Amino acid sequence: MARSVLILVVLNPDNTDISGFKYPASGNIESLNYRADHNIMNGFYGTLWASTSDPKWFNPDPDGKWCVARTDQNEEFVVLDKEHNLVKFRRGNVTFSGSREECCKNISMSTPVEIKCNVAHRIEESQAKEQHVFVKGARSRAVTLHPDSYAVNAGVEGISRVAGSYSCAVSLGYKGECDSTGENSSSVVFGNSGKATSMGNQSKAVTLQHNSLVAAGQNGVAIALSEESKGMVGDNGVLILAYNNEDGKQRFQVGYSGENIKPNILYRVNNKGVFETV
Repeated sequence: MARSVLILVVLNPDNTDISGFKYPASGNIESLNYRADHNIMNGFYGTLWASTSDPKWFNPDPDGKWCVARTDQNEEFVVLDKEHNLVKFRRGNVTFSGSREECCKNISMSTPVEIKCNVAHRIEESQAKEQHVFVKGARSRAVTLHPDSYAVNAGVEGISRVAGSYSCAVSLGYKGECDSTGENSSSVVFGNSGKATSMGNQSKAVTLQHNSLVAAGQNGVAIALSEESKGMVGDNGVLILAYNNEDGKQRFQVGYSGENIKPNILYRVNNKGVFETV
């Protein structure tokens, strides 16, 4: 018996897809020109379980429509792009229509337990002065260009950019990252893959994970709290890196820009506690 799955579908403002087929608000759909190939003009297409590593292919039209289609994973089900979870199908049933967030929430309530961290609905990019942006979701992103920016992102796939004056960017999640370029920047990660750049005037950058990377600009402080980390600071910066000594015990080494380390050079600490350029 074929497994039933849910597909997130993005449409034009008139409810049509790229081939001109008009989706109903609910009900059965079937493509009359379906072919089991990789051409999205020949069949219906969308994002399996609303999960994608990069939502850039979504229709950017702010008036675009969204719906959820249920279909079976049978011989008429084609994976077009595994990385982006883009799939194609011949027939299905539109079970829900609404905003992007509503559709993704609808899918998340039916996502099987074995499919973890799947929903791609929380991607917020705020350039408006009064939105600070908070994102929560599996393939999260949060981008905000000041003024007075924040941009948190408690998701799994990470990224929380911020560029602007009073900056900040917190990540807390699986693939971390962060950034945060600006005057009073800060960037914290606490995620598995680390990285936290903060190249601003009074920057700070903290991270906690294996192979993490921190960088801070002038007057910056960069702290990496896990071994095998790398870091860099600008003029007058302080770099604190964790390392394992020859006995396997965790230790911390402090570097002062212009004294025992040079500005704008990427360093790591060896098991003797000595800063080495990377």
